[in-house]
Order: sequence, then C-alpha cells, then structure tokens
Amino acid sequence: SGVRFLRPAIIWFLFLFIFSVCFFILFFFCSMRLHYLSVILFSLLALTACNLPEPEPTPTITFTETLDEFPNPERGFYVQVNYDGNDLTKVTNLKTILSQRDADDCFTLYLHEYHLEKYVNGPIEQAFLDRLDTNMQVLRQGGAKAIIRFAYSNGFDAKDHPWDATPEIVSQHIDQLAPFFRKNADVIATVQAGFIGSWGEWYYTDNFVSNPKTSEQFQLRREMLFHLLDVVPADRQVAVRTPDYKVKILNITYADTLLPSEAYTNTYKARIAAHNDAFNSTSNDMGTYDGAASRTYWAADSKYTWMGGESDNYVAALAAGPKAIERLTISHFDYLN
Repeated sequence: SGVRFLRPAIIWFLFLFIFSVCFFILFFFCSMRLHYLSVILFSLLALTACNLPEPEPTPTITFTETLDEFPNPERGFYVQVNYDGNDLTKVTNLKTILSQRDADDCFTLYLHEYHLEKYVNGPIEQAFLDRLDTNMQVLRQGGAKAIIRFAYSNGFDAKDHPWDATPEIVSQHIDQLAPFFRKNADVIATVQAGFIGSWGEWYYTDNFVSNPKTSEQFQLRREMLFHLLDVVPADRQVAVRTPDYKVKILNITYADTLLPSEAYTNTYKARIAAHNDAFNSTSNDMGTYDGAASRTYWAADSKYTWMGGESDNYVAALAAGPKAIERLTISHFDYLN
C-alpha cells in the first residue's frame, strides 16, 4: 500500500522536473512574456502538488489462534451420498445437512457421487440435471460444500458392465454438465475426474484402454480430462486417482512438481489435483503409488492442489494414530472418509 501512495508523488516529481527543464529553456531562449507565464504555471503546479490528499491508513487485521472446533466447509471428514437416475425423488435434505453441521463432528463436506448408468447410451435427462442444482442449493443454504464425481457403474462384477460410456457419450455428458459447474462453483470444493471405469476411478474400463502405459494409450483419457477441466470453472480443480495419471497425461516426470510460481494459475498442471481412495490400505495404497518417486511427487504437488480420499480395509500399522497423522501431513490431506 505504501508503494501505491508513493507512485503519484513520483509522477509529480518527474512532471515538475520536466517542467523545470522547459522553464529554463524558455528563460534563456524565449521572450520575457513567456518567462513570466512559465513562472505562474510552475507556481500553480507546485501548489497543486503540495495539496495532494493524505493517504488513508491501511487497516490491520489480527488473527488469533483457537483450539475450538468449528465448521469449515472445505476440510475434515466427509459424508458420501450416491444418486442415480432410477430414483429422481432422492435429493439432499436441508434438515440433515444442518443437523450434521451442528453435530460434534461438524460435517460440512459431502461427496456427491452421481451414477449415470441409465444414460450410458444417450443424453442425461433434464430431471437429473435439475436435481443437481437442487442438491447444490440445499448445500448452499446449509453452509456445506460438495466433492463432485460422476460414474457409470458402481462395482466390478460382470453384472456391472458397461463400466463406462464411449468417449463420444462422455464428451456429450460433460457438455451437458457445463452449466451446472458454472452455476454452482461456489459450493463445489473440488471435482473428481470420474466418468472412466467402475466408480469413476479410472481402473476398470470398457472404452478408455485398460491399464495404459504410453502417452498414446493415455490419449482418450487426456482428451476427456482436458474437456472436463475446460468446462469446470478455472478456480476449481479436478482430481485424478493416481500420480501416474497426472504425469502421463501431461507428459512430464515425477521431478516436474508444481513450482510456487505455477501454483493457483489456470494451467492444467496447476488444476489437476489428487484423490487417494485407498489411503493406508496396503503398503502402496492398492497400486496408488508405483514407488517412492510417485509418493514424493504427490507430497510436493499437494502443497498447492487438493488432496483427499478414503481408507478401505486399512493396514493397522499404517493407520495407527501417530503414523496416520504423519502420512496425512506429508500428503497435505484436506478431507478423508
């Protein structure tokens, strides 16, 4: 703020300096009439400069640390709620949101997982889209936010096929969801990439190349993720399931973590976040990590991106208090289930 108020004074100084030079030129080379006129103008400008308004004082805000528990709509344990197209009467309930917010756990974060199996071959019906807005309005009224994920199946048995829709259908659905993302960005904590594979976790898939290794094999996933990033507002991030997915899609290495100068920009690199849905489940979190380098990468990247997820069938030695807190801290977890 000091620089902001100093800038006008510097401008006036330069202006007066230039005017003084002109004054002496006039003094030596022009008639006395012009000389007198320049003196008058110089005096007026000097008086104006002296009457510049005093800068307003900069307000000071002091934050005091507290150990009290209070609701924070983008942190903590979340409540998962699944919605599909077979029962469009199921909507978020305001009374439930308020009661969970006021409980000892202070729940203010929800994973809304929308299952699109009914629309795997065609467009999403308007009633389903309307329910999305209804749910978000209730969260808004209740002071809560949502993690959003879309998927086409909710299991990995043969009966759960197809695990996902074709890339063309997925692209159509993302376009349909664009207004929803724009309208409700204020109550969207983050978006999980979803769409591909069972649960939208990108592992099992019928249409997006199973177990991809090369950049070419990741192309369909790359196109889908970039499309989603383009329709989700630029100040929201989209989380992928493993560090390898981000690295392969961006054609970078585990050494290319986000720099402070890159963080919080509108680039794909800055906006691709993480969700680990097998936290402490095995030594490598059920394949989430493929080695120490991938762990280090996510630990560094998550300084500036969303990190959360869930733990399933956890390993007791990893989930014990001090060890769990150590791993949560290293990976900068924002939320957990």
